[in-house]
Amino acid sequence: MHGDHFLFQTGTFLGSGTIEMPLVEEPKVFHTKWEIEKIEPLLFRCKQTVEMAEGEKVVNHFEVIGYEEKKFDILLENELIGSFLGKGVIDEKVIAWEFREKGEFEGFEVYTLEGDRQYSFKAEYLSSDQEMRTHIAGKLWKKGE
Repeated sequence: MHGDHFLFQTGTFLGSGTIEMPLVEEPKVFHTKWEIEKIEPLLFRCKQTVEMAEGEKVVNHFEVIGYEEKKFDILLENELIGSFLGKGVIDEKVIAWEFREKGEFEGFEVYTLEGDRQYSFKAEYLSSDQEMRTHIAGKLWKKGE
């Protein structure tokens, strides 16, 4: 079952969507690219590049570790915010994860399989003072499909 979801497939996935940020009136359009490689049977390494329409770019590195009983660990590394370990869950249609470092880094991402190979996703992250929320929504698909 886990092999059906994008985080557990070697390859490239592309996406686009909008980010609604506090104190910014208009949502920002972005494009994303996930490059995923299998390192070991229970370890996947992912590079996520997010590029805003204005040319701003953010790169996140993820390690997806193990998956049993419909659960997995996920490590996020980013030059700007550091490293955080989160927890993920899987079912037939959804893959999701969250980070819960109160006062430092808190948020979640949910990817819902639509049809055969495309996902809709939503995410929400809190500012470090936990007063402002960033909302992200979009679509993700396998490159070439």
